[in-house]
Amino acid sequence: MDAPFLGVYVAAAGIVVSAVLSIVESRRQSRSAAASALRAEAAGRVSDYNAQRIISALERLADSAAGSRPAVLFEPVPRVVWQLAPRDAGYELTNTGTGTAADVRIRLPASLPGRTPAEARPVAPGESLAFTAAPDRLTTDATVTVAWRDPDGTDREWFYPLPPAA
Repeated sequence: MDAPFLGVYVAAAGIVVSAVLSIVESRRQSRSAAASALRAEAAGRVSDYNAQRIISALERLADSAAGSRPAVLFEPVPRVVWQLAPRDAGYELTNTGTGTAADVRIRLPASLPGRTPAEARPVAPGESLAFTAAPDRLTTDATVTVAWRDPDGTDREWFYPLPPAA
């Protein structure tokens, strides 16, 4: 085989490899562009939603100004939020949220000696439940579990490590 003939083969192979690489890169860029378009579409939907909320709030504000009644731009959803703090010889679980928790039960792990209210009861915003817990050297888990039903009827649980006693 002579040199010019070999050069033609090498050049042809280079052209084929270049074409294949160009096709692969073109497909990769096409997939990337499609993904980018989907992200832009999703961002547009979010922007649209936010614009609709702003328009709705401005309309309610204008209506209230026209009727001279106070505007309600946003009514928070009643939520139950718990705070656990040491008190006297025990602990106090307080609902610091805006919703009433129904059927509240406090559970302690088997290795954590203590006393919790025997009956489930509702806890309104600002109300508290008291209980005792006394971790000792045999305590393997000091996590308090609070179970309740939210104002919307959803059963919930909250886990929190027992804070150090006062």
